[in-house]
Amino acid sequence: MKITSKKNIKKNRKHSRKNVRKNKRSRKNIGKYSRKNVMRGGVLSKDLQDIIKRLIDNDRTLTTLDINGNHIGSEGAKAIAEALKVNTTLTTLNIGNNNIGDAGAAAIAEALKTNIKLETLNIWMNNIDGKGATAIAEALKTNTTLTILNISYNNIGDAGAQAIAEALKVNKTLTIIDIFGNNIGDAGAQAIATALNGNKKSALTKLDISVNNIDVAGAQAIAGALKVNTTLTTLDIGDNEIDVAGATAIAEALKTNTTLTELDICFNNIGDEGTKAIAEALTPTESYTPTLTTLYISDNNIGDAGAQAIATALKVNTTLRTLNINDNNIGDAGAQAIATALNGNKTLTTLDINDNNIGDAGAQAIATALKENTTLTTLNLYNNKIGDAGATAIAGALEKNTTLTTLIIYLNNIGEDMRTQIKTIQENKNKLSLFKTIKKKMGGINNTSILPQNAKNKLEQPDFIAIV
Repeated sequence: MKITSKKNIKKNRKHSRKNVRKNKRSRKNIGKYSRKNVMRGGVLSKDLQDIIKRLIDNDRTLTTLDINGNHIGSEGAKAIAEALKVNTTLTTLNIGNNNIGDAGAAAIAEALKTNIKLETLNIWMNNIDGKGATAIAEALKTNTTLTILNISYNNIGDAGAQAIAEALKVNKTLTIIDIFGNNIGDAGAQAIATALNGNKKSALTKLDISVNNIDVAGAQAIAGALKVNTTLTTLDIGDNEIDVAGATAIAEALKTNTTLTELDICFNNIGDEGTKAIAEALTPTESYTPTLTTLYISDNNIGDAGAQAIATALKVNTTLRTLNINDNNIGDAGAQAIATALNGNKTLTTLDINDNNIGDAGAQAIATALKENTTLTTLNLYNNKIGDAGATAIAGALEKNTTLTTLIIYLNNIGEDMRTQIKTIQENKNKLSLFKTIKKKMGGINNTSILPQNAKNKLEQPDFIAIV
């Protein structure tokens, strides 16, 4: 099945997250090499030879090797694999986007059978199909150190997913597995589901099986596994084809699952009916307390009825911290219902309701809620249909609200004067916050000139950000 533009959007979002994490790593322990230096004309360059030598020599300063996107091919992967067989220092290896293919994956798999140090392996986007995935899976059956595996955006299909599932039945160390974007269908999902409830010693906490071709049957199998699984805390099954029936099955599973805290079912066309089922799972009863703290249900053709169901759940839910319900068809009625829920909800801190059809009436209701709500810190109303009347109400609420730190309200129908007013409120709130901080830190002294520059820089970080 051809990947749609929506799937490409999610792909880009996931890649950007990974790049952010990668750039935050300490340069001290990273072997980072430019694309032009590692391979030349299919021959191992001097730079790659140097890397191999450092690995073989167990260079203690080389604990993380990132050569993502360097065209090392299968030969480069084979050379790295040979070095891994004797290396005892490298803990993280990223060779994503290198066209290593099945041959390169098989070589890495052989190394995993003897390597006793590597903990994180990223081989995403490498033209690996079921054969390469099967080799990796065989290694996972005996490897006892790898905790994170990213084999996303390959083409492992159902056969590869089934092989990985067999490995998950016996593996005791893997905690995170990313297999999104792999043309996995119901058969693969069903095999993964069987593995989730078949290994009592499993350590798996996160499964990302998004951007695949999973239909209702696959979703129902995953749901069945959730009813008995006791390790999984994060499940991303977004951007598949689970529809209403799949969402309903997962919702039912949530009522008995006791460990899942984060669920992503975006891009699945679950509609109002599927959302109502999810909302019911968010509603506590005498015998059941929901565990979800983060829920992503964006781009699901959810209208006012679905939003109203979520709102009803929010009135009594005491666990959800983050709700992403953007890119749907929610209008003023749905926004008003959610606003009413915010009046009493004491736990939600982040609400993304951007890219809907919310107008002034919905914004005014949210503004009223902001005057009373004391927990919401981030509110995203980007790209709705809010005009000056709604923005005026929001601005008035900002004068009273003391907990909101981020407001995103641009790409609406707000005039320049109103945008300026909101920016002025932002400046005033930050000046007041700075003043209070200085008084507290300096024992009532208000002159910042006596502070060292690093202290002044820290104090001048805004406590409230309005993007208008």
